[in-house]
Amino acid sequence: MTGTEQVAAVLESLKGMGIGAAFIKKDGTLVQATIKVDDVAASVLSSLSNVSATLLKRAKDDQKELELVFDSDLLVVLPVKSYYLCGILKNRDQKKTLREHAAKLSVAV
Repeated sequence: MTGTEQVAAVLESLKGMGIGAAFIKKDGTLVQATIKVDDVAASVLSSLSNVSATLLKRAKDDQKELELVFDSDLLVVLPVKSYYLCGILKNRDQKKTLREHAAKLSVAV
C-alpha cells in the first residue's frame, strides 16, 4: 500500500469513528481530508501550528499538539513528521484515537 493509500485509509477509519480529519503539509498544502478544508483553512491551520511550535522551541519545549476549543467541538492538530493531522472531535476521549492514528501515519509517511 502506498503512502497516499495509507493516509486515505487512516482518514476513512477516523471518519468511521465520527472524527472528521485532514492531513496537511507543514507548508499549508492540503494532502487529503474527510472534511471540507479549503486552501486558506489549511494554510491557517499550518501557520498556527508552526508559530506555536516555534514559540515552544524558544521556551525549550516541544509541541505535542495544538487544541482549539469551541462550544461543541474540539479541533486538535498533531504533528506527524513534516505534516499535521487535524481532527474535529466531539469530546476529549476521541483524542486518544486521533493520537493512535497519528502514530500509524508517522510510519506511513
